[in-house]
Amino acid sequence: MENTGQITQDKTTKWKHWATLMGKFLSVQILVQLLSGIASIILVRSLTKQEYAYYTIFNSMQGTITLLADMGLSAGMMYIGGRVWEDRERFGQMLSTAFRIRWYMAITAGLFVLPILTYLLYKNQAPIIYIVIILFLFCGLLYFQLQVNILNIVPRIYAQIGKLQKLDLMSAVSRFALIAAASLLFMNTPVIIGITIASVALQYFYLNKWVYHTVSRTTSIHDDDHKELVLLIRSQVASGIFFCVQGQVSTWLISVFGNVEQIAEVGALGRMEMIYMVIHTTMNAIFIPMFAKAQEKKQVWKIYLRIIVLYIFIGLGLTGFSMLFPEAILWVLGPKYINLQQELVYMMCSLALGSIVAILWTMNVSRAWIQYSWVYIPATIVTQMALLYFLRLDNVRDVILFGILSRVPNVLLNIVLSYRGFRAFDKKPV
Repeated sequence: MENTGQITQDKTTKWKHWATLMGKFLSVQILVQLLSGIASIILVRSLTKQEYAYYTIFNSMQGTITLLADMGLSAGMMYIGGRVWEDRERFGQMLSTAFRIRWYMAITAGLFVLPILTYLLYKNQAPIIYIVIILFLFCGLLYFQLQVNILNIVPRIYAQIGKLQKLDLMSAVSRFALIAAASLLFMNTPVIIGITIASVALQYFYLNKWVYHTVSRTTSIHDDDHKELVLLIRSQVASGIFFCVQGQVSTWLISVFGNVEQIAEVGALGRMEMIYMVIHTTMNAIFIPMFAKAQEKKQVWKIYLRIIVLYIFIGLGLTGFSMLFPEAILWVLGPKYINLQQELVYMMCSLALGSIVAILWTMNVSRAWIQYSWVYIPATIVTQMALLYFLRLDNVRDVILFGILSRVPNVLLNIVLSYRGFRAFDKKPV
């Protein structure tokens, strides 16, 4: 009886610890996402549909090049970092190795992304000088963003939750203040991009200082880390590129086949994604590092199951709310978008499914459960070819539906990858 009581007490203490940690983290994240959400609403309501269309195209291509410059590199760092985090010198070597690989990938990705960005802006009547300014700002934002993405791994691995909170809050406050000021003075796409650069640069300078108080400052490359990261990236190139394209498919299709008004509508509805950011940020900061470092199968399974159930519950709840009270959500976006009630429900379904796909993939990659991940490429292509016969690509609702149905093969494949990973857990190191 005493042993049973002790076990129960230990479990209660453990749950209280994680509840306290989650409570502290979520309290700051709610404030961060509230500020980010208000800033996003200011953008949607203040920019004309034409300006918001340009901003939507920019955001889409920025997200594309960020993903292409990663290709599993961050997840690979989590995987290696979970093994070497107690050795400051080794961790520093891993960071240097990751930086070298990241810049090579960024330059390669830029050769493909920049021409596409130029075409989409030109196709939607952006002036030449406007395109040149946006391209210049695009490269400036990329310079800081890619470094922040690498350095951000360190406080996540070391569970420095306080530093992550401070960094997020500092960025959100600065961006919100600058956007609020711009809305009163002058606001267009280049101004908003410039504000984003300022907030990301602020993150970089503080994060760079914090990181090198935790790990050794070194420029040496670790050959084994380089080989392991490159091998992981090569195994994901095909699937990574395809996943990247699928993540932006709605914006790209409407940018090519639609007009600036429809692009703005897809972009405005896509802002509902900010609702998911609190839970997504929390998962990546707290539970994904735990998932990557866990060594016992039972512990890995518990974390995995809890994350998936939480995402499903949130997705169903938010989609149901959009069906019952669409006017309340669209009122926030402003009168320009009040007629998109049906499209809103479709977008909420798309965001819910997309969040589930993303977290499944993140967990699978963090444990290197990626064998046969290429299968979803032909499966998705076949699915999309079939959809072309039934959907119109110059229609906002049908473009969103195209994105939803295109994700189904990805969901099924990730479930299979997870199943294979757990099956092989006891047979080989994961």
